[in-house]
Amino acid sequence: MVIPLTILVRTSASEPPEERTIGLNPDAVARIEEGIDEGTIHLWADGTDRPYVIRGTVEEHIAYVNGWFEEEEAEECEPVNTEIA
Repeated sequence: MVIPLTILVRTSASEPPEERTIGLNPDAVARIEEGIDEGTIHLWADGTDRPYVIRGTVEEHIAYVNGWFEEEEAEECEPVNTEIA
């Protein structure tokens, strides 16, 4: 499973960061912590030497990742007969 994330990438010290979308395997996440800039978090994963910077809070990100796992484990629904007699 890969989770889509929007990260902030700073390409220039004088310009604001750019948003980019990446896919992240939640099994590869090593650590999530509050970022330096307000409203961002640092996500260490995939053996990176620098963290991904993501907009949001640690609690929001944990709920997002856990939500993906809960969807996988949901039971399948039986089809319903919608024919009118």
